[in-house]
Amino acid sequence: MSADTTEKIMRSLFPKIAAEARWNDEQRYGSKEGLQRRLREMTDAGIISEVLDLIEALEMPIEEATPALITTYEKAAQSTEIFSIHRKEQGDTKLAELDERQAQIDRNHATALRDGTTTIAKELEARAEERIGSGFPDNFYKTLLSNPVFPK
Repeated sequence: MSADTTEKIMRSLFPKIAAEARWNDEQRYGSKEGLQRRLREMTDAGIISEVLDLIEALEMPIEEATPALITTYEKAAQSTEIFSIHRKEQGDTKLAELDERQAQIDRNHATALRDGTTTIAKELEARAEERIGSGFPDNFYKTLLSNPVFPK
Protein backbone atom coordinates (compact mmCIF):
# COMPACT_ATOMS: atom_id res chain seq x y z
CA MET A 1 0.00 0.00 0.00
CA SER A 2 1.39 3.40 -0.92
CA ALA A 3 1.97 6.26 1.53
CA ASP A 4 -0.74 8.29 -0.24
CA THR A 5 -3.27 5.49 0.18
CA THR A 6 -2.38 5.08 3.85
CA GLU A 7 -2.72 8.82 4.42
CA LYS A 8 -6.12 8.88 2.68
CA ILE A 9 -7.35 6.00 4.82
CA MET A 10 -6.13 7.67 8.02
CA ARG A 11 -7.70 11.01 7.07
CA SER A 12 -11.01 9.27 6.43
CA LEU A 13 -10.86 7.58 9.85
CA PHE A 14 -10.02 10.68 11.93
CA PRO A 15 -13.52 12.20 11.85
CA LYS A 16 -15.05 8.85 12.85
CA ILE A 17 -12.57 8.39 15.70
CA ALA A 18 -13.13 11.97 16.90
CA ALA A 19 -16.91 11.56 16.77
CA GLU A 20 -16.74 8.30 18.73
CA ALA A 21 -14.50 9.88 21.36
CA ARG A 22 -16.85 12.87 21.72
CA TRP A 23 -19.89 10.60 21.94
CA ASN A 24 -18.19 8.52 24.66
CA ASP A 25 -17.23 11.66 26.59
CA GLU A 26 -20.79 12.99 26.39
CA GLN A 27 -22.16 9.67 27.61
CA ARG A 28 -19.79 9.60 30.59
CA TYR A 29 -19.51 13.29 31.48
CA GLY A 30 -22.42 15.03 29.75
CA SER A 31 -24.49 15.29 32.94
CA LYS A 32 -23.99 16.78 36.40
CA GLU A 33 -23.97 13.25 37.84
CA GLY A 34 -21.27 12.17 35.40
CA LEU A 35 -19.18 15.23 36.25
CA GLN A 36 -19.58 14.61 39.99
CA ARG A 37 -18.38 11.03 39.49
CA ARG A 38 -15.42 12.34 37.50
CA LEU A 39 -14.70 14.90 40.24
CA ARG A 40 -14.41 12.11 42.83
CA GLU A 41 -12.08 10.15 40.54
CA MET A 42 -9.84 13.14 39.81
CA THR A 43 -9.77 14.25 43.45
CA ASP A 44 -8.64 10.78 44.50
CA ALA A 45 -6.02 10.78 41.74
CA GLY A 46 -4.75 14.25 42.68
CA ILE A 47 -5.25 15.73 39.20
CA ILE A 48 -5.45 19.43 40.05
CA SER A 49 -6.24 20.88 36.62
CA GLU A 50 -9.11 18.45 36.08
CA VAL A 51 -10.57 19.15 39.52
CA LEU A 52 -10.45 22.90 38.91
CA ASP A 53 -12.19 22.47 35.54
CA LEU A 54 -14.83 20.26 37.15
CA ILE A 55 -15.41 22.70 40.02
CA GLU A 56 -16.01 25.42 37.43
CA ALA A 57 -18.25 23.28 35.22
CA LEU A 58 -20.33 22.12 38.18
CA GLU A 59 -20.50 25.67 39.57
CA MET A 60 -19.71 24.17 42.97
CA PRO A 61 -20.34 26.25 46.05
CA ILE A 62 -17.15 27.37 47.82
CA GLU A 63 -17.93 25.28 50.90
CA GLU A 64 -17.87 22.12 48.74
CA ALA A 65 -15.15 23.15 46.31
CA THR A 66 -12.57 24.13 48.93
CA PRO A 67 -12.29 20.75 50.70
CA ALA A 68 -12.28 18.93 47.35
CA LEU A 69 -9.42 21.07 46.09
CA ILE A 70 -7.48 20.80 49.36
CA THR A 71 -7.75 17.01 49.18
CA THR A 72 -6.64 17.10 45.54
CA TYR A 73 -3.54 19.15 46.36
CA GLU A 74 -2.68 16.79 49.22
CA LYS A 75 -3.09 13.70 47.01
CA ALA A 76 -0.99 15.35 44.29
CA ALA A 77 1.77 16.05 46.84
CA GLN A 78 1.69 12.44 48.06
CA SER A 79 1.87 11.11 44.51
CA THR A 80 4.74 13.42 43.60
CA GLU A 81 6.65 12.38 46.73
CA ILE A 82 6.35 8.76 45.64
CA PHE A 83 7.86 9.68 42.27
CA SER A 84 10.65 11.51 44.09
CA ILE A 85 11.52 8.41 46.11
CA HIS A 86 11.54 6.28 42.97
CA ARG A 87 13.74 8.77 41.12
CA LYS A 88 16.22 8.83 44.05
CA GLU A 89 16.38 5.04 43.97
CA GLN A 90 17.12 5.27 40.23
CA GLY A 91 19.89 7.80 40.92
CA ASP A 92 18.11 10.75 39.29
CA THR A 93 18.59 13.31 42.05
CA LYS A 94 17.83 16.37 39.89
CA LEU A 95 14.34 15.16 38.98
CA ALA A 96 13.83 13.96 42.54
CA GLU A 97 14.58 17.48 43.78
CA LEU A 98 12.12 18.94 41.27
CA ASP A 99 9.49 16.47 42.45
CA GLU A 100 10.12 17.43 46.08
CA ARG A 101 9.72 21.12 45.20
CA GLN A 102 6.47 20.41 43.36
CA ALA A 103 5.15 18.40 46.29
CA GLN A 104 5.92 21.34 48.58
CA ILE A 105 4.16 23.74 46.19
CA ASP A 106 1.08 21.50 46.24
CA ARG A 107 1.16 21.32 50.05
CA ASN A 108 1.49 25.13 50.16
CA HIS A 109 -1.58 25.48 47.95
CA ALA A 110 -3.55 23.20 50.28
CA THR A 111 -2.43 25.24 53.29
CA ALA A 112 -3.27 28.53 51.58
CA LEU A 113 -6.78 27.28 50.82
CA ARG A 114 -7.17 26.04 54.39
CA ASP A 115 -6.11 29.32 55.99
CA GLY A 116 -7.81 31.57 53.44
CA THR A 117 -4.62 33.03 51.97
CA THR A 118 -5.96 32.04 48.57
CA THR A 119 -9.48 31.33 47.34
CA ILE A 120 -11.26 29.07 44.91
CA ALA A 121 -11.88 32.12 42.71
CA LYS A 122 -8.14 32.83 42.51
CA GLU A 123 -7.39 29.19 41.76
CA LEU A 124 -10.03 29.12 39.00
CA GLU A 125 -8.65 32.32 37.52
CA ALA A 126 -5.14 30.86 37.45
CA ARG A 127 -6.49 27.70 35.79
CA ALA A 128 -8.28 29.76 33.12
CA GLU A 129 -5.00 31.55 32.37
CA GLU A 130 -3.23 28.20 32.20
CA ARG A 131 -5.78 26.93 29.67
CA ILE A 132 -5.30 30.05 27.54
CA GLY A 133 -1.53 29.57 27.64
CA SER A 134 -1.90 25.96 26.54
CA GLY A 135 -3.83 26.95 23.43
CA PHE A 136 -7.01 25.26 24.68
CA PRO A 137 -8.91 28.07 26.42
CA ASP A 138 -12.25 26.28 26.78
CA ASN A 139 -13.24 24.24 29.80
CA PHE A 140 -13.90 20.83 28.24
CA TYR A 141 -16.42 19.75 30.91
CA LYS A 142 -18.34 23.01 30.74
CA THR A 143 -18.57 22.63 26.96
CA LEU A 144 -19.88 19.06 27.30
CA LEU A 145 -22.75 20.32 29.46
CA SER A 146 -23.57 23.47 27.53
CA ASN A 147 -22.95 22.43 23.94
CA PRO A 148 -23.43 18.70 23.34
CA VAL A 149 -22.78 17.44 19.82
CA PHE A 150 -25.06 14.45 20.44
CA PRO A 151 -28.07 15.79 22.39
CA LYS A 152 -29.91 13.22 24.46
